[in-house]
Formats: sequence, structure tokens, C-alpha cells
Amino acid sequence: MIIDLTGKHAVVTGSTAGIGFAIAKELAHEGARVVINGRSQKSVDAAVGRLRSLVADAKVSGCAADLSTAYGCQTLFAALSARV
Repeated sequence: MIIDLTGKHAVVTGSTAGIGFAIAKELAHEGARVVINGRSQKSVDAAVGRLRSLVADAKVSGCAADLSTAYGCQTLFAALSARV
């Protein structure tokens, strides 16, 4: 299926590996600006680099935040607000 998501934004939580990463990759492939999220900066950085190597011209960034905590949710929301 081909969906044009150019100009759209997507935040994929838990997206440093597995199904979350696969979803982020497909969204980036379809043109969306993707924010990868994971609990550690190391895993987020690795996933962002991997996605950039797999999808030409991927518009991807990352935010390390543990969304099981209020502080982690605030961190993600603040990072997203700064990017809009």
C-alpha cells in the first residue's frame, strides 16, 4: 500500500526496536516526519541512525523519555513542542 504522508508528523513510542521500529520505518518511507521514542538516549540514537540508513531522505529525530512516568511524558511533550 502506498500512502503519501508528506508533511505529516508521527510520534512512535517504544520505537527503538521490534514492531515500533518497523512502524516508524514505514511511516518515514511514506514521507512522514517521525519522532522515535525509547527509554535510553543510546537506544534512541541507534534507532535514528538505523532508520536514516534504511530510508533515503528520512525526516527523523528522537527523544529519550520513559513514558511510564509523568516526568517522561513531560519530557516528550516539551521536546515535541520545541519542534513544531
